[in-house]
Amino acid sequence: MRNATIPSNAVLSAPASHLPVAAADRRRLGDVLARVARAAPVRLVVGIALCLATPPLLARTVRPLIGASLAGAMPLARTALLLLTYALVVRFSEQRRVAELPLRRAPHHLAGGALAGVLTFAAVFALLLALGTYPVVELQRPLGLPATAALLLYLAFAEEVVFRGFFQRILEERLGTWLALLASNTLFALAHHNNQGATAISTAGVALAGLGLGLLFALTRSLWWPGAAHFAWNATQVLSGAAVSGHTVFAHAALLRLFPRSDAWLTGGEFGPEGSIVTLVVLLALASGLAGAAAAQGALRPPRWRRRRPPKPVSVTPS
Repeated sequence: MRNATIPSNAVLSAPASHLPVAAADRRRLGDVLARVARAAPVRLVVGIALCLATPPLLARTVRPLIGASLAGAMPLARTALLLLTYALVVRFSEQRRVAELPLRRAPHHLAGGALAGVLTFAAVFALLLALGTYPVVELQRPLGLPATAALLLYLAFAEEVVFRGFFQRILEERLGTWLALLASNTLFALAHHNNQGATAISTAGVALAGLGLGLLFALTRSLWWPGAAHFAWNATQVLSGAAVSGHTVFAHAALLRLFPRSDAWLTGGEFGPEGSIVTLVVLLALASGLAGAAAAQGALRPPRWRRRRPPKPVSVTPS
């Protein structure tokens, strides 16, 4: 029997399932996945889902391991996890530094936003008192104030991350600032539309509040500002004894006890002062001022289709 000779240039082939993927194919697959991750709908849906799901999930995991004395601090931990998750999502999906959460400027931005929120509601409350909206006001001892403040902080930053950090910022990339504000604050108002005592006035008031927060973000490009302003606005309402967007679960932490008149269009009814025509007027004036400031500083970005493209280079043939 003659021995079969194998040509020296022959290649023994393995089954196709065991062949390694070529480097070019791996790079191509990586590029496709990167483009998918950078797509606006993916960043919106996945980013919001991760930011809203991760803090409660980790908090539920850690809660049995800590004592009852530390349970009240869990909302603070959830706020930190929320912002960390947002930073990681943006860093990996957009491959950039998270400039909207500058750590060095955080104290200054938080203080400025908190002051803006306190002063805005103070103006609303002063006008309501001057109009005789609350003929009787009593002092009471607030209970559970630190835990309530920690929860309000988490809720405020959660809404700002969703509506300003994701919706407004990502929509602005293509639609420009004004259309992004319109879309994101329509969703913001609808998210509060079914709250207890909601009316057409309260829905318009929430939309204007969101517009003010969105313009504040457009002006500063920092989530610290609208997050702190949102928190301070809600916290000041709680201290004053008013309902917050129809929620009265924080009444035990109030410093005042209010006895409003029956005119819901003026008092806001069950929804609280955010449903008052007075709040609507104050927020409209505030949003107008912020819009003027944003326009003056060039902070309002046009839609992508109206942005000027750089001129094409002109090739010059040497003579």
